[in-house]
Amino acid sequence: MGGGSAVIKIEQYVIEEAKRASGFEWTLGEYLDHLSPSSLSMLRRCPRQFQQRYLFGKKERPAEAPVIGTAVHAGLELNFGQKITSGVDMTTAELLTWYSDVGFEATLDAEQDRGGGEVAWDTDPERAKVRGRVMLGEYHNAISPRVQPVSVEGSFSIDLGAPVPIVGRFDIEESHQVIDVKTGKRKTTKPKEAWRIQGAVYNKARGKPVAFHSLSATENNAVTIATPLEAEELLIALDEHELRVMSQDVRALAALACLLFDLYGIEQSWPTWGRFHDWACSYCGFRNDCPAWSNNE
Repeated sequence: MGGGSAVIKIEQYVIEEAKRASGFEWTLGEYLDHLSPSSLSMLRRCPRQFQQRYLFGKKERPAEAPVIGTAVHAGLELNFGQKITSGVDMTTAELLTWYSDVGFEATLDAEQDRGGGEVAWDTDPERAKVRGRVMLGEYHNAISPRVQPVSVEGSFSIDLGAPVPIVGRFDIEESHQVIDVKTGKRKTTKPKEAWRIQGAVYNKARGKPVAFHSLSATENNAVTIATPLEAEELLIALDEHELRVMSQDVRALAALACLLFDLYGIEQSWPTWGRFHDWACSYCGFRNDCPAWSNNE
């Protein structure tokens, strides 16, 4: 009882201090009391998508690739969670048996409940399950032995000078770095734009470099893995000057959200910048009624 009250008071203090430090009023308080690396990336990519997701609270239909990624992450969390104290990885057979018997189906059910609909499969459930199993097995054999976690699936809330706290969750924390595993269909050796925002915020929040691990598999189950050992650009380690600039950028994005709210309100559609992005519209769950595409579909 008393602990919960203390947490609420601390959160409120962080919010009030952020407001004072930012120098501008947060006008979205009715809709958002925090921002995150994901929401900041979406706002930068397409304000209308941000509006639909975070102001209207709409859910996007779950897709195959994120479901596979979430299932793989569940397996990594299971292994690394017990490794914090044991210092030993689960056997590959144990981990993959859990994934096949429990992990994938539990993830599928949870994602469909969260998204409010059936998964939009690129292939089919069984092939997706097998692909995730192969990805998890390859990562576990190649990478897990060199990881010694001190924490998994941790969370943070940090004041970066915006009117509201920036909150987030990280996959794995070691004594010297944070690891974030990214799954997909193609090998990635350079951080994507959203990863850069995420990595910078995590770097500031945890005071450690952020190592991205790219884990990909084709529909034929050919797996590739890239870490900073193979591609050094996947390590985000900002100096003090870069961290200050990053904080300024976060504050500017928060100010942009307030400006757009002041200009368009809640009901009028926010700008559709995603149409100028290389891929944003192709993966947007709010495209059907988007004014940018109303005459094209």
